[in-house]
Amino acid sequence: MNLEDAKRKIKEELYKLRHESREGIIRIAFEIEPCDPLLWLRSQDFQKCIYWKSRDSDFICAGIEEAIFIREKKSFKYRDIFSKIRKFLSTVYPEIRFYGGMRFPIKNIDSEWRDFGSLYFFVPLFELINKGLKSYFVCNVKTPIKDVEAILKKLDSIKTCLDSRKPLTSINYTGREDIPDKEQWKKKLKEAIEQIRKNEIIKVVLARRSSFKLKKPFDPFLLLADPKYKGERAYHFLIKPSSHAMFLSMSPERIFLRKADNLEAEAVAGTRKRGVTEQEDEVLSLELKKSRKELTEHRLVSELLRKKLASICTTFQVKEKETILKLSYMQHLYTSFSGKLKRGVSDSDIISLLYPNPAIAGYPVKYALRKIEEMEEFDRGWYSGPFGWVAQDCAEFVVSIRSGLFVKDTLYLYSGAGIVSESDPEMEWEELNYKIQNFTSFLSYDSSSC
Repeated sequence: MNLEDAKRKIKEELYKLRHESREGIIRIAFEIEPCDPLLWLRSQDFQKCIYWKSRDSDFICAGIEEAIFIREKKSFKYRDIFSKIRKFLSTVYPEIRFYGGMRFPIKNIDSEWRDFGSLYFFVPLFELINKGLKSYFVCNVKTPIKDVEAILKKLDSIKTCLDSRKPLTSINYTGREDIPDKEQWKKKLKEAIEQIRKNEIIKVVLARRSSFKLKKPFDPFLLLADPKYKGERAYHFLIKPSSHAMFLSMSPERIFLRKADNLEAEAVAGTRKRGVTEQEDEVLSLELKKSRKELTEHRLVSELLRKKLASICTTFQVKEKETILKLSYMQHLYTSFSGKLKRGVSDSDIISLLYPNPAIAGYPVKYALRKIEEMEEFDRGWYSGPFGWVAQDCAEFVVSIRSGLFVKDTLYLYSGAGIVSESDPEMEWEELNYKIQNFTSFLSYDSSSC
């Protein structure tokens, strides 16, 4: 069945549901001939969309418009949010997923994040999904249906002739602003390191926002489709809550994956750039494994995670210990755990226990968050916040790092570095640059605009 045939089939099913009176979400799905979700999504013209690619690329979803949404503008409690989501999930349609994210737990919301709020989850109205080797076209509809004609109109406007995939070419920018700039960064790190050496805090993760004024739009879909990221062990996700704002992340860091009572969690901390040659790459990997500073940082995260898992699991084990996770531009120390959850432990319990962790905030976490609020002069927004999905009997969340925010003609890039007593401000500044290289490798400064 091709995509056009699937649209006709869904239209028939929607007509049958016009008089459905039961409250809930009904899922209509048809297997179709192989189709690239990213290419499909790039070809559409809708105000709201979502894209999710699992780390191993075994599940890819592109979704447009909302069947139902949950949004909060101010502070929220995890338990309340997950309770709202659970009301719409059932065993009848276990594959329905709410996708979305939450902001980093600092209070102030700057204007560039206004469309995202503090939290936003939705079930897409239409989805194109690749699951293994199979493709599916899906409609999720909330019943009773208030306006079936409006849904049919959106269905009719879905394009089935897809844009051809083009390589992403260099994008010119006319100006760049770093907050903090390099001199401010060195000053802040000197202050933070002094406080660490006085035992006021053990670690703090400080971040930088780099904003680029673009001459023409940067196509995030082509960025995600670039061949250099194919096979990379990273999650790719994108969310567009309005016509002029979009957030994208290529994150290596999972907070947790739950399937029934099986739990997986991991520590990703300790960083080096990738080498230009295989030999240089191996030298840098070995340097990472032997670095006292990087091992201290990593073990702070992994040991705390071990203790927290012991409080919610009947049994758990280390799957991989201090191995190297290699990405296109970076490599990290990586430790993963798996376990069996105790009865009654919910997704809200898990995320409130495991997030934020020392890898993205510092340690002790409570004091590190306070220090971040004091020292950072910009709003992290959804950068380093939790992003993921929730289904009837499983859920998965990752940390929104290696990320960019697109707002009209401005691209905001975010990166952070874990500061401990051995930190060197110059090296940490270079690490910030490496961490945004998945974006900046496609950017070129246009000096003619000066």
